[in-house]
Amino acid sequence: MKIVVCLLPVLCSALAAQDAGSWQKALNAGVDDCIAGRYREAKTGLEALLAEAQWPDRDARRLRAKEVLAVANRNLRDIQAALAGHAEVLAKADAQTPEGKKLRLQALANLAEIRVEQGEFRDAEALLTQALAVAHDIFGETGPEVVTCLENLASAEISEGKWETAVPLLQESVQFLRPAAAKNPKALLSDMGALGSLYTRLGRYSQALPLLEEAVAEGTRTLPHDPALADALMGLGTLYREQGNIARAEPLLQKAKAIYEQAGDMADMRGGAVLSDLGLLRLSERKYLEAEQYFRSSLAILRTSYGADHFSAAVMEVNLAMACLRLGKDREADELLRHSYPIEEDVYGASWSMALWLQVRAQWEAKQGHLSEADARFRQAIAMMEKVAGEDHPATAGLLAMYADFLKPRHKKEAATLKRQAAAIFALRK
Repeated sequence: MKIVVCLLPVLCSALAAQDAGSWQKALNAGVDDCIAGRYREAKTGLEALLAEAQWPDRDARRLRAKEVLAVANRNLRDIQAALAGHAEVLAKADAQTPEGKKLRLQALANLAEIRVEQGEFRDAEALLTQALAVAHDIFGETGPEVVTCLENLASAEISEGKWETAVPLLQESVQFLRPAAAKNPKALLSDMGALGSLYTRLGRYSQALPLLEEAVAEGTRTLPHDPALADALMGLGTLYREQGNIARAEPLLQKAKAIYEQAGDMADMRGGAVLSDLGLLRLSERKYLEAEQYFRSSLAILRTSYGADHFSAAVMEVNLAMACLRLGKDREADELLRHSYPIEEDVYGASWSMALWLQVRAQWEAKQGHLSEADARFRQAIAMMEKVAGEDHPATAGLLAMYADFLKPRHKKEAATLKRQAAAIFALRK
């Protein structure tokens, strides 16, 4: 599921009712260029229009041109200009008029999308909460635009690790989309896949499995080559991987990868994610060299697309560090962990991702013979995972079992107790 869906059509629909004067035609052309991906042409035309058009400072047409120009600037990677443009529209649009409300909705959605890309999830969440309120004000309780805001806010919540609060948002979206599935099968497929994957992350396997199976079946029937199907395939493959069913996970993940490759999506977050999942699959099979290769490929994609210090690259560095440890590349593992820590701490704080960082650091310390440091890291990791995922989550059980293995040579009774505790948690999720 895409993190944030742009609401540009909300503005486009407003253009049809406007007069077709020369300035208006130039504005329409800028919008058309932006929708078609001709961002350089859109920027040139809209900057010329704004210099020439004698529209008042707060005129809806001027603000509309600035909003579309900001979208073009963002796609041309001039992020500061994009942020300034969206912020100006948000500040100047009249919150009492229908046109002004639509401008505010557009600006809020686009500002949030940039904040998500920057890893500023709290800012994105606040912006999207405002956007949902505006969408309700404009369109009522239900409607496509409201669903878009629900999806966007859910994605921001997921990115921030607030999985429980994201669930009802996606549930509401799926409930709205189901009766009109024939009209918009992709939206329903995307949200079903996202909700199923969220259930998996929460350890609710009994809820995740039927929803993901339904999404895969419907997507195979209606959208066999669409990346939204690949998202659902990856979600189902991840579920099977977490349950230890490698034979069923492998073909699903490989099929998702093939769809992404055909759609040209391997050079972004989707490509990085599926390669990461395949790496984790190989790691569970103890095929460490193959796991390393998948993680390196994923990290290269994420660094190229988002930068070496992006939070997604930092998460992948932790995965690669796991493989490096098992291959005896302890120095590289240490370097990866040192680089990723401040990024994850700044973006995530106490989180699932940081608990995994602590786990890998504990393993590294143990391998160096630093037993007291390793013990402290394991305890930190377990406490954090219990806080963010729950005491009865499989991820918590996995950490308990790993800590038990670490303790066993010196503290057999405590290790045995932890093993039994982990086994009981796993048994609950069968």
